[in-house]
Amino acid sequence: MRTRAGTDVALINSGGIRGNRIYPAGEVTQKTLLEIHPFGNVVCTVEMTGRVLLQALNNGTSLLPDFANAGRFAQVSGLRYRVNLADPPNNRVHDVTIGGTPLDLARTYTVALPDFVLEGGDGYTMFGNVRVLVNKNAGPPILEVVQDAIAGKTIAPTTDGRITMEP
Repeated sequence: MRTRAGTDVALINSGGIRGNRIYPAGEVTQKTLLEIHPFGNVVCTVEMTGRVLLQALNNGTSLLPDFANAGRFAQVSGLRYRVNLADPPNNRVHDVTIGGTPLDLARTYTVALPDFVLEGGDGYTMFGNVRVLVNKNAGPPILEVVQDAIAGKTIAPTTDGRITMEP
């Protein structure tokens, strides 16, 4: 998602990824991909401050260690962070770095995320005032992004916002 959208960070809720099994080596079918991403979510691109991003990460860890109900746990790309489960749910995330640089709460970052998360699903209600660059009507389906990544296509946005793909 991050590569396709050309963003600093990508974030997807764990509950949006299904299958709950190890898939054997071999051909990946459309059926398998639908088992893993059955919801038809779309990759949206937004701009948000580091403060909002930190709120999102804290939301993702707020139900831990209850993994049975932790579909909101964020799977991320482009950042690293440490979680202290002894801290209150809204303050568990620490030492966030993006591209090796400490998170700046005032800086604006670009983030790729599913429309479900952008619209407040799994408790991600902090995105109400973010600047939407690509909404669910214009973004690619997550399933398509995964298919292209598996097919080994190089996908990147151009400076004018178009998407280019090369085998």
